[in-house]
Amino acid sequence: LTCVANSSNWTVKRTVSSIAGQECQHGWAIPSNSSCTIEDAYPEDSGEYWCESQGGGCSNRVNITVTANSVILESPPHPVEEGENVTLRCFYKEDSNDESTTNFSARFYKDDVFIGRKIPAELTLKAEEGFYKCQHPSDRESQQSWLAVKGEDVLI
Repeated sequence: LTCVANSSNWTVKRTVSSIAGQECQHGWAIPSNSSCTIEDAYPEDSGEYWCESQGGGCSNRVNITVTANSVILESPPHPVEEGENVTLRCFYKEDSNDESTTNFSARFYKDDVFIGRKIPAELTLKAEEGFYKCQHPSDRESQQSWLAVKGEDVLI
């Protein structure tokens, strides 16, 4: 995870389980300047991650889910504009020694309703807020992933 900004005084923070606002630190990651590397991620590392500056600035938060599941849905981690084109990718990995692949016929779902099947396992659609998941032909499914949509800015 890297904080990209005009200055280098940014720190990666996270909230996992009941630990709120934890700074990137040795023991669970390798902190370096404005970045944080988690070499071996576990489900316990799932949570909200964000960047904070020494001056009190704060980035948008992103939800990261770590899973040992063999099917994983890749979706935008940040809110997208409504109607913007978004690509969802479904990855499958037979066992821990294999490379993950999208070279299969994946079924995609939004809010548990079937929305399409694609080979390779990549679906591009107009962004619509909701829970998305994908399914491998073996009937294994990814965890649901929330696609957040930001509304239009209104000036008063």
